[in-house]
Amino acid sequence: MTPLDELARALGGTGYTRSLLAHGRTGEVLRIDVAGAPPRVAKLDPSGEGGLEVEAEMLRYIASEANAPVPGVEYGSRHVLLMEWRPGTTGVATAAADDAAAALAALHAVGGATFGFDRATRIGGLVQPNPERTSWLEFFAEARLVAPVREARDERRIDASIVGLVEHVAGRVGEFAGEPAAPALLHGDLWSGNVLTEGDRLTAFLDPALYRGHPEVDLAFATMFGGFPNRFFDAYRERASARDDAILDAGFWSTRRDLWNLYPLLVHVRLFGGSYVDDLVRTARRFA
Repeated sequence: MTPLDELARALGGTGYTRSLLAHGRTGEVLRIDVAGAPPRVAKLDPSGEGGLEVEAEMLRYIASEANAPVPGVEYGSRHVLLMEWRPGTTGVATAAADDAAAALAALHAVGGATFGFDRATRIGGLVQPNPERTSWLEFFAEARLVAPVREARDERRIDASIVGLVEHVAGRVGEFAGEPAAPALLHGDLWSGNVLTEGDRLTAFLDPALYRGHPEVDLAFATMFGGFPNRFFDAYRERASARDDAILDAGFWSTRRDLWNLYPLLVHVRLFGGSYVDDLVRTARRFA
């Protein structure tokens, strides 16, 4: 059965029209229109290796556990993910900054006893292991620096010298950062393309890469490619400082932001290579 056959079955065999929204890393993203019904979005993965079934689980988890908007999942398998259509454009305009910050703070408020998660999740189609640890610094060093840099080596994206550099930084993370007040449920892939806003409202978080970690990790990721106004960070800090007054302080902007962003840089090295390798080395040397 092809993904299109499976999609037709998920739609109950009714006639539909489809239009291409994007080419994803493993397949197409389509808008699905059925007469007399709201539009939907479908992701198709002919290989079955991109983790669509995991994405469905993550979206359902947010919907059930957090007061944060995500598309409702109608059907999820290895080859097809059929979701509710959410209006809006990507990125956070200043008018929507307060609502987006409030939604992110609500997501982060879904705590837990440990860092990590009770299962592996996905980021950019890559498997994201989430071993549960009681120490954030231990988790970050082990699961977000050492493990992915060795994966990048095994995938021949980098050489042994870069592995050694990142492992050296992993041994020093406690010199640059401390433990957060509590584990926070992270979006995990918070760049502007994974946020929809309309007017002054956030309409959806998209493509999560869930685990529990330091809430600053999402804020650091949000600075990598732009699309979030200063008001977004100010509004988040206003909400979070009562729980942890170190959140987004001067040390975040001068130091910790780059430390936390070593992980998304490693993800991008594994996915794309190229200039991201230079970015990784340049950033890691700051902490070596």
